[in-house]
Amino acid sequence: MLDESVEARQAMLNNANREVYRRTYLSSFRKMLKRSPNRTRNSATPSPTQPSSPVDRRASLIGNSPDGIISITDLQMMMIDSKLYKLQQLLSLETTLHMIHLNKESLRRAGCLVGYPDKMGLKVQETLESIFITLLETLGTLHIKPGFDIALRHIGEHKPDVESTNTGLASLVEFFELVHIVDLIQQMIQVYYDEEMCRFVDKHDFLSRCNKEKKRFEKILDESVAAGLNKGIQALMDQAEFILMTEQQPEDFRPANNTPLELKPSKACIHTVQCLEAHAKLVAGCADQHTLDVFYQEIGLRFFSVLLKHLKKFVVSIDGGFQVISDLNHYTSFIMTLQQSSITPFFIALKEMGSGYIISTAKDVGLFIREAERFKGILRAEDVYEFVQMREDWAEIKKEVEKQLFGLKAEDCVVM
Repeated sequence: MLDESVEARQAMLNNANREVYRRTYLSSFRKMLKRSPNRTRNSATPSPTQPSSPVDRRASLIGNSPDGIISITDLQMMMIDSKLYKLQQLLSLETTLHMIHLNKESLRRAGCLVGYPDKMGLKVQETLESIFITLLETLGTLHIKPGFDIALRHIGEHKPDVESTNTGLASLVEFFELVHIVDLIQQMIQVYYDEEMCRFVDKHDFLSRCNKEKKRFEKILDESVAAGLNKGIQALMDQAEFILMTEQQPEDFRPANNTPLELKPSKACIHTVQCLEAHAKLVAGCADQHTLDVFYQEIGLRFFSVLLKHLKKFVVSIDGGFQVISDLNHYTSFIMTLQQSSITPFFIALKEMGSGYIISTAKDVGLFIREAERFKGILRAEDVYEFVQMREDWAEIKKEVEKQLFGLKAEDCVVM
């Protein structure tokens, strides 16, 4: 799995494949919950005559499944046929499915006692809730959280390298694969709760132990995903910074005299955007819109900081300034594809700052720095001044620029 390209992984995790698989799986899961206990138990034992190849198994499901109802064993076969089955090293849909099946059997046995009066009735109710709570505690604390902890540890141990540039961040891809699986597990629990537990508890009773534990279970999932997103974004930014550091050459922004200008992004810029773009697409099918927006906004803000630090490392000639602007245009185009209006102004301001490298006269450079409204409050005059100091001719224009910035002129004097 780790040797596959980012493109192959993204194709596996795209929205269409994921949605089709999830809808089919949950539909079959609902049908399984509605089956009679005896039929469900009997279907859990594989038949010795079941076909072994994925193609034969799919044909068998279509031809032999009565009334479109698919058993637990059939669901397991669907997982084997699906590429998602390969992703279950840390989290397992099969384990979740068996745990829900056993939990349903326990609910069925205890449910026979519903209706007893007084203390016995309360005891039965508590037992029913405890059975469901045990499922949530086991899944959340003993299965899902440890799986995410391992994934987070892998992400934290990531070191930027050339291999990750070529094949993608395996730890980040692994995390997004887990998000796919845990999203499906959460929906399975919700379906199970709606179909089975709502017969015994009021879903609107906020004092119910069952409902409280369900919210805690969902909180565990949310916190695990949030922690992974934070570390994943940082790993991605480390990789982007590594590409810029290793591939951006001084002559990109300070070409030799008489070098023909090529108004296209530099190699470092192109490869950095390709890396960010590929990994940004990975999350597109893994999360709800709110999580997606937060992820993209964090990518934009952190990448903005990376570029600020990166550009201050290079001496820039006037000709090289056109290369800087070309790169900044490419970065901005990528950011705009994320469709996050809150971060686009940061990169537009950065594009404006690039103009400071191609201004020819010292007086105009000083006036440029003083035009604070040009940068919409995102870059201060002090920030622009730091960038302008990296001009190749700074030693020659410094005195005149500072005169424009700090010197007093006749129009600055006011008679009181």
